[in-house]
Formats: sequence, C-alpha cells, structure tokens
Amino acid sequence: MKAAKAMFAVCFYLLLLPCVLILVTMPLFSILDMIEVAKYEAPRLGYPLIVLGVIGGLLFASVRVGALRTLYRKYPVLLPFLHIAYFMAIGTSAGLEVMNQWADSLLFPKWLAIGGAVVIVLVTRVFLSYWYCKYPISLTVRKQG
Repeated sequence: MKAAKAMFAVCFYLLLLPCVLILVTMPLFSILDMIEVAKYEAPRLGYPLIVLGVIGGLLFASVRVGALRTLYRKYPVLLPFLHIAYFMAIGTSAGLEVMNQWADSLLFPKWLAIGGAVVIVLVTRVFLSYWYCKYPISLTVRKQG
C-alpha cells in the first residue's frame, strides 16, 4: 500500500512539474504578448483559461491530499510561491484577454484597453501584497514546519 501511494505521488509530481513551469513563465509571456498586442494592434494567442483551471485543480489536489503534501512539508516556501505565481498568471491572462478583445473588435479605444490591462495586473499585485501582509510567509512556514 505504501509503495502504491509513493508511486502515485511520483506520477503526480511528474505531471505537476510541467504545470509549475508553465505557471511560472505564464505571467512573463502574457505581459510580452500584451506589449505585442499594443504594438501590432492584432490579437495574440495566450494560454487558454482552461489551462489555469487544470493547474489550479492540480495545486488544490496537491494541498488537500495528504500523500501529496510531503513536498510542501519538505519545502514550505514552495506553496506560497505557487500561490503568487498562480494569481499572477490569472491577472496577466485577464489583462491579455482585455487587450485581445480590444484588438479583435475595436469596441473601445486603445488607451482604455491598455489602462484596463494595467489596472487588472495592478489589482492582482495589490491583492497579493495585502494577502501576504496579512498572512506573512514566514509565519506560514513556521506553522507548517
């Protein structure tokens, strides 16, 4: 039974590793795509929102299932890092979606699309700053460790 749990955990982490790499690089690529949308005034294909949903589900499972939590017990700062990366990926993807809607339909001016995307990313950063001011990572690491 223990070997089956260990094998499941190894398979799960092998599935989670590419998702984490996507999650960490997604905000950078989304911001670069927003710049290109503004420059060329043509929509860019970002990551579909279903990718964020799947990654969120995998992160949730890795926190809720006891056999999968061992990685977070071993590296306690990993969970807050993944939270930050996940929320930034959501924020930058939403900003890219606003820019793509502008470039695709031209229903609102360019400055409004750029301003909306910047506001979305800033609101995401303010939310993360507030959250980690209220619940500092150092306290979270001490409680888990």
